[in-house]
Amino acid sequence: MTGVDGDFQSATDMAAQELCTAPRDDHADPVELVTLVRFAAGDDALIFGSKAAAQRVSALLAGQLKAAGRVVVVGPRARPRWQVRVADATGVRIRLGLLDTRRPGRRVQGLPPEVIARLDRDPAAIARAAFLAAGTIHLTGPLPRLQIACPTLAVALAVAGALRRAGTDGRVHHHDRTGTDHVVVAGIDAVAAALAAIGAPRAAQRARVYWDDRRRRARPPTRELIAANTGRAQQAATTQVALVRAALAVLGDQVPDHLAAIATLRLQHPHAGMSTLGKLATPPLSKDTIAGRLRRLIALADRHTTGGDPSETP
Repeated sequence: MTGVDGDFQSATDMAAQELCTAPRDDHADPVELVTLVRFAAGDDALIFGSKAAAQRVSALLAGQLKAAGRVVVVGPRARPRWQVRVADATGVRIRLGLLDTRRPGRRVQGLPPEVIARLDRDPAAIARAAFLAAGTIHLTGPLPRLQIACPTLAVALAVAGALRRAGTDGRVHHHDRTGTDHVVVAGIDAVAAALAAIGAPRAAQRARVYWDDRRRRARPPTRELIAANTGRAQQAATTQVALVRAALAVLGDQVPDHLAAIATLRLQHPHAGMSTLGKLATPPLSKDTIAGRLRRLIALADRHTTGGDPSETP
């Protein structure tokens, strides 16, 4: 389990350590073990991106299956992973119901029926295992969130269901760029509630304190700064209007129609922003298109006055 920056990595690691050492429960341990192993990578091995997850699996294997598992680091030092070395990883998956009996060698798409049947009774164990295996806490963006990367959509739906039954709102998000499915809990109250529900109350408190401190440190813009920014924007608009008017005077009837239309809009609405001008255009245009056409109009006039080729290139 790795973070992108220190601000939320410490909260993630604290939660993982707290969950890794959570009290054992003979009733919930089998559900937690199955869920953890479902997240494991490797066909003939059990590999995790989180040291805490590997340690928890090793302890649960010893207690539930009497299978000895030793945790070792694998992969490059810059991006380590942790393997739970057991005599027969495939055999472990078979015993846990994680291989599809109808398609030998293929893993079940989601969680086994036996685990799904326990969603109402042991939701915290399922959510805890998922977070240990692939969870991160993000506290540096505009909205705090807890995120769990899931191996399949079916697993993501099961984890989201477990979080809802544990008392917090987990939503499934599909990332088109990576093709992965994540369960996301958004908002500091929801993140803290989720951490407390799965057995990490200290991490929940730390996340809340960090976020409250960060929010207090963030000062709103002063009136002077707002006024200065507004003044600069108005001055820039005034300058642009003057340049557009001068360009039209220089070019006369040589202004291409599409540039003339934008120039007319600029003169009719001298204080409007690029986005507003784009909405007023027929058909509507993006602010980048508006800005680009105004620049080309002014450049065209410059070339005309300096003796360059005044022809317009689209």
